[in-house]
Amino acid sequence: MEGLKVDVSTEDEILVLTLKGQLLSRDDGQTVLSTLYQRWPENKVVKILVDLSEINYMNSEGLGTLLRIFTKARQSGGDMALWGINDRLKQLFIITRLHHIFNVFDQRAQAMEFLSGQTPSS
Repeated sequence: MEGLKVDVSTEDEILVLTLKGQLLSRDDGQTVLSTLYQRWPENKVVKILVDLSEINYMNSEGLGTLLRIFTKARQSGGDMALWGINDRLKQLFIITRLHHIFNVFDQRAQAMEFLSGQTPSS
């Protein structure tokens, strides 16, 4: 079984969270959150791009992790965008109706434009 790999970088004042592998367990979620929160600026509006293009599988623990990140970003006055969701994950988002909550984009550039405050081009 492939483990989870987490990377956080900053691009144009947007935190870019890149996840690879499987997001399945509470420990996986804690790894994501602790890695992200180490880079989280205090007392600032936080915008986060979550790159799921290399996530093979996610379950309810993974969805809960994304919801916690989304909530914390919104509490800071910021926002979160997801991109790179495969067909299996799209079905999971549709079944759980989270596609109505999260800002999901097919292309990375569209997600970055959304977070930058620009209108994403079609």
